Amino acid sequence: MNKKRTICIVITARASYARIKTVLQAVKDHPELELKLVVGASALLERYGPVVDIIRADGFEPDEVVYMVVEGENLVTSAKSTGLGIVELATIFDNMKPDIVLSIADRYETIATAIAAS
Repeated sequence: MNKKRTICIVITARASYARIKTVLQAVKDHPELELKLVVGASALLERYGPVVDIIRADGFEPDEVVYMVVEGENLVTSAKSTGLGIVELATIFDNMKPDIVLSIADRYETIATAIAAS
């Protein structure tokens, strides 16, 4: 039997989760794939309605959470949040050793994910 391929999906915001939920389910249900879920950034923050609670209610348990948002919501704090995300996600990916990392979004969190995964 072949080893399952590990697919790591990174969710960083409510909109990202809504767009990728069906992919999460497909990976989870596929017999040759192993889902690893990382939830971070604004998806963990109370002020946005913690998406992580919705994710759990839908039957997906995060394998890792990453706190990477620097308060301030301006260009400087976005850059700092990106740097923090790179540091934290690089460690997570090094420990997890996924075959594929998948992320969907268009914000600084996705830049951090892409850099850390590469």
